[in-house]
Amino acid sequence: MTLAVITGGGSGIGAATVRRFVDGGYDVAVFDVPTAAQPEEGNAAVRYFAADVRDPDAVAAALGEAEDAFGPVDVLVNNAGVISEAPLLLLTVAEFERVLSVNVTGVFVCTQAVARSMCAAGTRGRIVNMGSINSLAVSTSELAHYAASKGAVLMLTKASALELAPFGIRVNAVGPGVVETALVRGVFEDPSRKDHFLRRIPRGQITSPEDVAETIFALADPRLAAVTGQIILVDGGELIGGARVDL
Repeated sequence: MTLAVITGGGSGIGAATVRRFVDGGYDVAVFDVPTAAQPEEGNAAVRYFAADVRDPDAVAAALGEAEDAFGPVDVLVNNAGVISEAPLLLLTVAEFERVLSVNVTGVFVCTQAVARSMCAAGTRGRIVNMGSINSLAVSTSELAHYAASKGAVLMLTKASALELAPFGIRVNAVGPGVVETALVRGVFEDPSRKDHFLRRIPRGQITSPEDVAETIFALADPRLAAVTGQIILVDGGELIGGARVDL
């Protein structure tokens, strides 16, 4: 069996990623908070494990259960994350820390736990982190905390890739732009808002969760043995020529 651990797999990009890995022949262990939706209900290839990705003990327990059920982990997808908007002058320390804790600490905790397991098993594993176009440039205002977290994810990706390469473990990231999730579809109920985003994207089409999932799956391909420490943008060309900042 080939096992992928996917965090935050209950909806949006995470759920699309679960489906892509199942279609690709993987067993999938989904790590998510207890209140999250359980994807692919009734599919024997998918099991849900309740775990807050920021909690090392909870992640270790979920990982142990997943490996007991499916065997050693081959792929980790650090998808779990949060986003909110707040003007810098009104952003609270509590909200800044909440976003950083999920988006950065959660990636570190899961990477460390799974990488230790991969090293112990001698697995030439693959880790894919959820970055953003905001890993490279701030795409719009009121995202200081989110952009800071995604910039940190990129540096954590590179640092992890450097340290884990001697063990045969590759670490990369994807960088989505605007993705048509349920949250974004609510914003697009205002046609002017959708037109605004479309004008930013040379492709002329909003990225789908499936677009991102396909890129994640490609980065998890063991044949990409020399690709590590990279971020692959999945943004329809939004950042071509540099950041397009709307203030």
